[in-house]
Amino acid sequence: MPVLTEAAQVHALTVEEAQRGYPVRLRAVVTYYDRADQALFVHDESAGLFVRMRGQPPDLAAGLLVEVDGFSDPGEYAPIVAQAALRTIGRAALPTAQPKMYQELMAGGQEGQWIEVQGVVQAVWIQEAKLKSNSGWPGGRSTPRCRIPG
Repeated sequence: MPVLTEAAQVHALTVEEAQRGYPVRLRAVVTYYDRADQALFVHDESAGLFVRMRGQPPDLAAGLLVEVDGFSDPGEYAPIVAQAALRTIGRAALPTAQPKMYQELMAGGQEGQWIEVQGVVQAVWIQEAKLKSNSGWPGGRSTPRCRIPG
């Protein structure tokens, strides 16, 4: 069974391939981590992905360089790394965000990617310890969110 060593290899798997549980070993930078929701996204030089950890996760923060060992899984929206063990190995710069249009986001395929969008924030509020906003972009509207630390 091949070992997948790039995020783009995992992201490109079909549902059937991802279900085979290929071994994955990545060196990537943490782009987003929410301990309460156990939500972790990492990005290497090829792409970004969601990582589902096993056991108690270590203290993580954006900008940490980690080694991820796990297995491919279809995920809910796109292929992910599941049953992952992580080891922090240093710090790294966040990836350069790729500009995207609203239509590209709604078409799917951008799950886990480090992107940049331009729009107008129309309202901001806190709900269940998450900062939410209504944003208008050319071609549509969205409600992005992030967790408030503390």
